[in-house]
Amino acid sequence: MNKRAIAITGLGIISPFGIGKEQFWRGLEEGTDAVGEITLFDTSGFTIRRGAEVRALSPDSQGADSTSLANLKRGLSFARLAVTEALCEAQVQLDKIDPRRIGLSLGTVMGESIALEWINELLLAGRSDELTPELVSGAVWDGIPSQIAREFGIAGPV
Repeated sequence: MNKRAIAITGLGIISPFGIGKEQFWRGLEEGTDAVGEITLFDTSGFTIRRGAEVRALSPDSQGADSTSLANLKRGLSFARLAVTEALCEAQVQLDKIDPRRIGLSLGTVMGESIALEWINELLLAGRSDELTPELVSGAVWDGIPSQIAREFGIAGPV
């Protein structure tokens, strides 16, 4: 068995409590209720209308509404911010390290959930000809981590 050591050097958290590990931890310690009315999509067809959304980074703050293509990149925006925070916390200078020695572990959804919904709607409506490469790539399970690795020049395990 190969016993190689690894080091977790930085942590970036985007949560309904806020952005950063301090806000996350404070929310847990104080028992903050991060649940509220769902605002990212129309809940009128559902019995449940409350959820724990990340409100610190909303489509509105990015100049987008919930049906726009910009909203498709919401999870990617979360990941970018979390990785940036983790690298800053770790004081890592990517240009000083062999990129093959840097790995990336992200806890994300299975792609962008809104992309999965849009694909489902198009397929159910018999409009598969409207599927775009951008929409489909936004739905794959490794889309967000792979994009982040490319953007940050990370070439180790993802």
